Amino acid sequence: MTVEMGSFLYFVFMFAAFGVIIGLYFLLRNKSQKTIKIVLFSMLAFNFLLHFSRAFYASSASDFLSAVSFRNLCATSVLFFPFIFLSKNQTWRDYMIYMGIFSGLGTLIFPEGVLGDDMTRFDSWRFYICHSLLLIVSALMLLLKVQKLDYRRIWKMPFCALFMFLIIMINSVLLSELGITAARSGEVVPNYDNESLVWYPDRAAGPFLTWLTPEFMKTIPFGPHAGEAKYWPFLWLVCPVFFYGLVGCFLLALPFEWKHIKEDFTALKQKIQNRKNKDSI
Repeated sequence: MTVEMGSFLYFVFMFAAFGVIIGLYFLLRNKSQKTIKIVLFSMLAFNFLLHFSRAFYASSASDFLSAVSFRNLCATSVLFFPFIFLSKNQTWRDYMIYMGIFSGLGTLIFPEGVLGDDMTRFDSWRFYICHSLLLIVSALMLLLKVQKLDYRRIWKMPFCALFMFLIIMINSVLLSELGITAARSGEVVPNYDNESLVWYPDRAAGPFLTWLTPEFMKTIPFGPHAGEAKYWPFLWLVCPVFFYGLVGCFLLALPFEWKHIKEDFTALKQKIQNRKNKDSI
């Protein structure tokens, strides 16, 4: 029994996630914020522990360290979200909602990590549970008003995402240089772990990102290999992250922040009008 795009199981897992969101929303909507926070944090803590269950499938200590490290954006979310949830930092809590919804929903729509895998394996179920919980908790934080988005903080979201990409990049280098994963090859394009495309666009999402990357960031600028094709590590992602991050976050925040946006726009119009009237006197 495997998951394929458009298969029965594909839709079962997707509808199950949305069913949990709807069910918990109606179950918790009249509860106190304290109760809601306890439930949501318990889910995040469970997800954190579930992440380390990959040890059961590790053939060595190196495999385990590699599997539970900051290998991709979803892994960093699973590991950081419990602490962000407990924090009072509004910017990071906004990031938690945006990233949790985008990454969780994106994985359900295109579950690249388990396509064709045997769904009788616990690790395949772990994949779906971990990613679904990212979506479920983040969506409920928003719907149950545990965190109120502020569109004025959207400009900070790409910086938060790039910080996470930087952690992933450092993690990738350390795993290789410490011998936990394969050592770096002598080739122009390194063979570091590339689950989150930090080094180059080698996955299905690549074409949606690379058109925003400046051409000069796609070749080596100096040295004996100057002019050869190679994406600038990490830096090639900056423009795509800013574009998709700003647009995506704004669209997600719009249904919840349209009154705030309208108020600010009206205040700005009034300020401009007052200045014009003052200048005309």
